[in-house]
Amino acid sequence: MVAHRLFAVVVISASAFGIAACSAEVAEVAPLEVADAAAGYADALPAPHPLLDAGHDAREAATPLPPDASKPDPVPPAAVVTCMDAKPYVEEKCVPVTVKGWPYPAQRCTYGSPIGALTVDVANPSASRVAIWILSAARAVPAVAQLEKSDPAHFLVAMQIMAVDVSYQSGRIFPLKGIIGEDMSGSHYIGYPFTDGVADNCPSGEPHAYCRINSLTRGMYCDYRGAHGLETVAACRARVGYAQGDTQAWYSECVGNHLASWSSPDNPHFVEKLWALLHGAGVTTASTGAQVVAALYSELGLKASDVASFCK
Repeated sequence: MVAHRLFAVVVISASAFGIAACSAEVAEVAPLEVADAAAGYADALPAPHPLLDAGHDAREAATPLPPDASKPDPVPPAAVVTCMDAKPYVEEKCVPVTVKGWPYPAQRCTYGSPIGALTVDVANPSASRVAIWILSAARAVPAVAQLEKSDPAHFLVAMQIMAVDVSYQSGRIFPLKGIIGEDMSGSHYIGYPFTDGVADNCPSGEPHAYCRINSLTRGMYCDYRGAHGLETVAACRARVGYAQGDTQAWYSECVGNHLASWSSPDNPHFVEKLWALLHGAGVTTASTGAQVVAALYSELGLKASDVASFCK
């Protein structure tokens, strides 16, 4: 997997941040043309997604879930939080907004881009919350969990790599609806419509339709569920529309997971991606901390210099 780069705020070097829309290999899927971007926020938005209607299983009650008092938040390492504490580039001019079916705080943000002002409604988690999710995921995947006591230095680096991946892939931005500007090629800035954390109009095939904020693919999601006896891989793929472009079921899974994880110390998508990356690289509990870290660097297309740059 390749780490994607983009411009931030108005125009910054394409190597500064990154965010995946549909795919690293397909950089011009369903672009929002400059004329559309200038036409106005309402005109650029996709039609309301059925998931936003009350009654859908992912947002049935449309009320905040109370924190689980039996499972308090762990304290995330400051050295992980700092890897993601840059302000999300879309948060240039924001106002609070109520989004139907989303019970937690959200913002409508307008930000400058090379193709004009773009607007997006976001539910961006804090860097601390994401660091908690990363810590919980690291403790949930045995190959990494065992390092917490046996090799704490590599345990920390593994979490920092995951945090840098979030910074590159999404910058902690979870688009509920609206336009995300990206320059995945380094020379062509495009506005992509998003709904419920997934880019709209992604093509068929995999890996496409990445789910924010850690760019989970349906392949990773289903491989994890199959390996852990939650459902068969085939049933999972059929349910979420594997290789079928963007599907309502994948929208539902993406935003439903974000909603359920919002005030929780656990985010299943982080566990699923970490497990899938290491499983694909052949990492087991017999692997050393150095091997775990090397696998994560390789699978995510990152380098030690990326961690050094983001995690100052």
